[in-house]
Order: sequence, then C-alpha cells, then structure tokens
Amino acid sequence: MAPPSQPGMYDNTEINTVACTEYLLHEFSNNAMTGWELTIKSNGRKIRTNLYLMDSAEIKKLSCQFFIVDDVDFGEYDKLMAGTMETKDISKIFSDMKLCGKHHNRNLYLRCVPPCQLYLEEDHRIFVQDIVEIIPLIWEKQAPKNSKRLFSDKRHFNALCRSWESEKKHLEHTIPLHEFKRILKILDCDASLVTVIEDPLSMITQEEMLQEVGFVRTCAPNLTVVMNQHQSLFFVFHNLVNGVNWRNEMCKEHVNCNAKLQTKILKLLYEIVKNKENTRFIPVLKMYKNTEIDGDWGES
Repeated sequence: MAPPSQPGMYDNTEINTVACTEYLLHEFSNNAMTGWELTIKSNGRKIRTNLYLMDSAEIKKLSCQFFIVDDVDFGEYDKLMAGTMETKDISKIFSDMKLCGKHHNRNLYLRCVPPCQLYLEEDHRIFVQDIVEIIPLIWEKQAPKNSKRLFSDKRHFNALCRSWESEKKHLEHTIPLHEFKRILKILDCDASLVTVIEDPLSMITQEEMLQEVGFVRTCAPNLTVVMNQHQSLFFVFHNLVNGVNWRNEMCKEHVNCNAKLQTKILKLLYEIVKNKENTRFIPVLKMYKNTEIDGDWGES
C-alpha cells in the first residue's frame, strides 16, 4: 500500500505503548484468558478482557471476539446492569470490538504479542483482525477531516482488507508493530487514540513455563488459543514425540501404529514450519486434538 502524495493531519501522532514493565499484573484465578487484571502505572487505568463483562452462558452462544476493556467500559457495564437492558443484550455489546465502540465513547486498546525469548530482536506483533476492527473506530473518534481525503483513505483500507483476505490471512495472522504504525500513517489515523499493551496472556503463560512445564500462548481475536511457531514445535514434540520408543516398542492394539503416527506428526510439523515468515500464530491445541483423535491410528 503506497503512501499518499499529500501529508496527513495526523502524521506526527504516535501510539501509546505500555510494556509489561509498565503495568502491575494481578491474577485472581488459574484461567489465563480471563482470570487477571492489570493496572497501568502511569495513569492507574484498570485493564481486563471483555469476556469479564459477559455472561458465561452468552459467551458460548455468541460469536465473540477477544479484546481489552478498561474502567470506562466497567462503568458503562455497571450502568447497563442497573437499568432495564437484558443480560444477553449487554453481553452482545461487549462481545464485539466495533459494536462496543459504537455503543459508548471508549478508550481504544490493542494487544501486541512479544517475540520469542530466543529472538528478542524481532518486533512485537499485532493480530490483523484487531486492526481491521479498530481503524474504523479511530476514524470515528478523531476530529473531522477533509471528506475527499477520508474517502481515499477508506478505499486504501478496504483494499488492504481484501489483500489480507486474498492471502488467506485468517484470525491467527499478525503483522509487526512497526507495520501497524506505518498503516496508521498511510490512512491518516490519529495514532494517539490507540494504546498498545504488551499481551498479558503471554506474560502469564511465560511465567507458567518458567515455573513448571508449560507453553507460552495467547488468545486470537476469535478466542482460539494460539502459540508462535517455536512454542508450537516444542508443544508437538513434548506431547507426541517424547517418551515413545520409535524403534523397539510396537503398539499392542494396532498394526503399523508407530509408522502411521510418525506420518501424522510429520504432517503436523510441516503445517507449522511452512509459515516461513512467522506471520501466523498457530492454533496448535486444535491441531493437536485433531491429530490425536483423527480416527484409529492403525486403521486410518
């Protein structure tokens, strides 16, 4: 996507970033997806996931997104709960980033996922789907601008969305943080309206990995648990390869079981490593379960 020929109103704006060292993270349950709250040190803002503001039964019914909310959203939630609106309708508002942003004037947050510890020189990454949701909300919040320029920016944005779709970049796909900043500049978005927070789920699960056997993971916008490429490979070897005597021990229940299992594992590993640019976070738990229950090892 080429930059516009004319300078934009918001070329000099910058996003607000909050690293893990700039917030206090409190865990109040073993559920890494919802059992936490963080406090931003600089302004005291309380941050949680939108799932915290939803009825658990409604989460299963609705097509939910995963995004970040703060005190402003908590206050709106309390106001709605004190009124006459039904719980299911309140849950619907907080199930979708765009719908929530249209309902009340809220602060805009994105998560950025940190790089693997072995590759700290790499940039943080942001989910493509979150970007698709948040850019229209930025345009609505920022001051009015030249309608001709806005029309041109929207055309650029729609073309960008189509390119992501044509490249089959699904909900687990990401782009580096510096690329997101470039997109905001090209689309003349007021970057100062967005706060990018280092992903709390990655921090929580990283601590789990250090204290016991575990895997660094996070949640994609569609609630799928995902890992980066390196963690995905580690997960597969730990759960499917370790402890198996591939040369001497034969399965007592199925003929040629080990050979068939090896083939399935290699196919799974190929699906992970073919992501050469590491743009996609892997839904490895789902892939692992599919491999594990993919019929009878000896009969498939």
